[in-house]
Amino acid sequence: VLNVLLIRWLSPAQYGVFAIAFSILLFLSGFHNALVLEPMSVIGVSNYGGQLPSYFKITIYIHCLLSVGFLLVMGFVSGIMFLRNSILTTSFLGVAFSVPFILFFWLFRRACYIETKPNLALKGSFFYVILLFAGIFLVKKQNLLSPFSAFIVMALASIVASILFWPFLKLKVKDANSAGTLSISTVLSDHWHYGKWVVGSAFVSWLSSVSYVPIIGIFVGITQ
Repeated sequence: VLNVLLIRWLSPAQYGVFAIAFSILLFLSGFHNALVLEPMSVIGVSNYGGQLPSYFKITIYIHCLLSVGFLLVMGFVSGIMFLRNSILTTSFLGVAFSVPFILFFWLFRRACYIETKPNLALKGSFFYVILLFAGIFLVKKQNLLSPFSAFIVMALASIVASILFWPFLKLKVKDANSAGTLSISTVLSDHWHYGKWVVGSAFVSWLSSVSYVPIIGIFVGITQ
């Protein structure tokens, strides 16, 4: 629905910029899914069921490490786009600033499933939708709508929804020290051992689904 609204409200070139940047966000999310979310769902309970607070705390560290990497990569790419005076510059910056928060919301939702609370994930998602469209309509009303502001609204909706619904989870990071200790290296090793194969499939999935968007932008033009 957000894409439909942006198609109607932005110029073809602006929406082309958003579509390319969003496809890059999905590309980055594939690595996050492979190295954080999928291992968390499969080995989180089976290997660390008795130490979930500590395990979840380390999982957040891994998320932060990946997010910093994504931010630096997208910041570097944005710098190159700026030097080339590309209209993709601000949109890529939007991805850089928003991807840590958007993926954190996905992490929160996956934690709900680990605790077998899909109803909490649904409530969080519903509240995210309300925040997202309230933010988009507000930005549109203030004549500030752009690919960059669309990503920022997504990020704000993600982090607010995560923070508001976090207290309903039993996986409280503050209880990590009293629930046993785990080493980051052990969890990283387990996540990599499981997720390295998912990384390849995530890349192939991106190639077969949305890679055509930046390819069209490069060879035909962003407006097309």
